[in-house]
Amino acid sequence: MKIIRKVLMFGRHAEVDYKSQPDNRVNPPIVAGSIKRIYSNQGSLVKRLLPKESLKPKHIYVRHSNAPRTKYTARAILAGSLDMLPIPETMGDLDALDFGGIEFNEDPNLNFSDLVLNYELMKKEGYDANLKRWHSDPFATEHEGVTISPLAKIVESRGRYLAQELSDILKGNSLLGVLATHGGIMDGLMAAAISSGDPLKSAQEISIMSPYFYPEQNAYVIIDQSEKSGSFSAELISEDRKYPINVGNLISLNWINNWMKDWRE
Repeated sequence: MKIIRKVLMFGRHAEVDYKSQPDNRVNPPIVAGSIKRIYSNQGSLVKRLLPKESLKPKHIYVRHSNAPRTKYTARAILAGSLDMLPIPETMGDLDALDFGGIEFNEDPNLNFSDLVLNYELMKKEGYDANLKRWHSDPFATEHEGVTISPLAKIVESRGRYLAQELSDILKGNSLLGVLATHGGIMDGLMAAAISSGDPLKSAQEISIMSPYFYPEQNAYVIIDQSEKSGSFSAELISEDRKYPINVGNLISLNWINNWMKDWRE
């Protein structure tokens, strides 16, 4: 029986320098060395997860947010996965590489366009500190008197999005999907994925891990699918952690009915 491996990866963008341009939240400069690290670290992991014959442009797709740093993060990942040379160190270096027709598509689900945030508070206390505040009460609708979208909304909405992405990759010919996003969105994607197997563990793990979805960090849904029957097994890995996940449960959206109860408790 032939088994086909498919990987859907999602992660936070390259490290950026907010301090040098504090008012530039849209396109702050990428820190020197970050692109090269992504090329080496994430590229190497993708090559360990997928055989070389799977890493062809026709089998790869990319989605990123409206922030340029996410698009360049995805490019760095693929450059490393495909052993492109010269090794890139800047956005200009990445622009000069030929990605062989791989489509890089902006996806609003990977940014914050549908969410309300207290940007002044975020600027005042820092992004990671603000994420930690979000996690202290996932159902809060205000931060210091300003209306915000609760973390719970992100988990549910991005969980539905992740379910659709997994459904598509299972049914289609793609073998590698890359979703390049931001820390807060990654929280939602991770929580939904873990919740598909164990909602309570999701609440515990995410509260422990956040705000430590640091720049350059990724998670990988690894799917081994029977070519003949279409049956599959799947697990989620992130850094040194592994989680069994229930892709069928995630796609059916059954997990949504359980995770809110467990998070409130």
